[in-house]
Amino acid sequence: MAKHIQGREEAMVRQVARLPESPRNHCTPILDLILAPDSEGGSIMIMPFFLPAHQPLFETVGELLEFFRQMFEGVQFMHEHRFAHGDCTLENFAMSSAEMYPHGFFPFHHEKSRSFRRNISPHGTRTSSWPRYYIIDFDRSCHFPFEQSEPARNDRIATQRTPGRNPFPHDVHYLGQILKNRFLEVRYMAFVSLHAYVMV
Repeated sequence: MAKHIQGREEAMVRQVARLPESPRNHCTPILDLILAPDSEGGSIMIMPFFLPAHQPLFETVGELLEFFRQMFEGVQFMHEHRFAHGDCTLENFAMSSAEMYPHGFFPFHHEKSRSFRRNISPHGTRTSSWPRYYIIDFDRSCHFPFEQSEPARNDRIATQRTPGRNPFPHDVHYLGQILKNRFLEVRYMAFVSLHAYVMV
């Protein structure tokens, strides 16, 4: 996957890329950063080929819990290194695709083959081959040096979302909102299969 980044997001991506390797680091792997043509500026970020974190649907409660375990772990790891994501929405989490689609799929259409000529189905489930989840999109992220003792502030955080502008509790608040609004309340259960919903 490739994404054009520039300005603040490019600066944050370059800092995130320097985070130490760890099983708890769920920031998207950056395979390469290529300078964009002069007319565009910025860089082209090369990432692995991901699936949206919620597609295909979660089949069991255990699959959903594992997703949240990894996401809380990843955000905690960022916070320990004084990075705040700033936009922890469901759309900014991704899932490795090799486990469920070892032969690939057409971009943005995981139900189609790479040639787009035939329909395909996942090769197993999350439970049979646990995927790894990743945090993506750092255009609202911020970093605060360890020596900064005053309360952290991020002016890009809208005050109507959460009280104050401290980005660290903001991240945790939004993770909780994903769980509450997108999975626990019935009207948002579109991302969970009927089987998993019955188990809840």
